[in-house]
Amino acid sequence: MEHVLLPAVQQAREAARRSQCSNNLKQLGLAIHNFETARQTLPSSRLGPQHATWFVQIMPYVDQAPLYNLWNLSATYYVQVPQARLTQVPVFYCPTRRSNLLSTQFEVSSTGIPDT
Repeated sequence: MEHVLLPAVQQAREAARRSQCSNNLKQLGLAIHNFETARQTLPSSRLGPQHATWFVQIMPYVDQAPLYNLWNLSATYYVQVPQARLTQVPVFYCPTRRSNLLSTQFEVSSTGIPDT
């Protein structure tokens, strides 16, 4: 009996993770639309070399205004306070894909080489 139940539980957990991933993507889409409505432009990929990415720009629209307020948007990524750089925002992750990364530095530069 236990061997039959385990796959069913695993399937139910995976279905819940897929549902959460789908919901996260929907929330990101809504956040981008709300950003555009409020500012009449889409979020930029990055505010400048080694500066905040669109992930940071849409934080107020995914209920992360306090975290967004920690960011100094005129400063580079590496001089931000650690809490701003290292806080993981659950909506940015798909639970079926992989474990969370440890930063909001998700983008490579225009050269194709990750910013360091």
